[in-house]
Amino acid sequence: IIEKKEIFNGLFKLKIEVPKKIVHDLSSVGSYVLLKSKNKNDSIYNVPISVMDVDKDSNILEVVIKQLGIKTKYILDSDDIIVKVPYFNGIFGVDKINKTHNSNCVVILNGLSQVNSINVVKKLIANNNKVEVFLYKNSIKLKDVEEKLNNLGINIHIIDIEEDKNLIIDYIKRNNVNLVYSGASNRFSKTIKDIVNMVSEDITLAISNNNLICCGEGICGACTVNLNGQPVKTCKTQVDSRDFFRIM
Repeated sequence: IIEKKEIFNGLFKLKIEVPKKIVHDLSSVGSYVLLKSKNKNDSIYNVPISVMDVDKDSNILEVVIKQLGIKTKYILDSDDIIVKVPYFNGIFGVDKINKTHNSNCVVILNGLSQVNSINVVKKLIANNNKVEVFLYKNSIKLKDVEEKLNNLGINIHIIDIEEDKNLIIDYIKRNNVNLVYSGASNRFSKTIKDIVNMVSEDITLAISNNNLICCGEGICGACTVNLNGQPVKTCKTQVDSRDFFRIM
């Protein structure tokens, strides 16, 4: 860990120097890592954490960790940590984001899940998409995320999801938006799904994967949901966003 900074109450941004060979994986849409203190050998101390950003030139991984429980405390108290990769299921709709080109896209953010928006926006821009970001007015303000989005040339609009619902619908209609990504809690993303469906259910919807992920490797089963009569481990399996909300 080369830098550790508290950016909000109990939220810490870490800059971690990582091997060059894993940087490409860390810049993928939906990537997350398992972190644990170097002093803890047992995998029970692994904590799944979303990737915020990667500096490919200096091989620096940036993550945001909420101090919650003994496992995160061990990480935050350490100078050296173990980073286990690659994991890619931090978002439902990864393939759709990767395959969207030359389109108008909307990214709507709320809460800590806004952290994983950077790789999403970078990929959409690389695919020659126009991207507009809407941030819920009551969300925690992560200046690092806003600054990174601004540096990518992205406009950030502050909205109230209830009062500005018609504004969002109108924007999606007028701009023929093809993809909406919601980086937020499941409850908030369900509201976004309902708004998008008011325009068209043909619009691609991607969401942050906020289902319970404990081990992060499909072993413990804590992330399992019943989808069409079949048990699905959501830390390992891509699930259609709209199907996911039908089982919530």
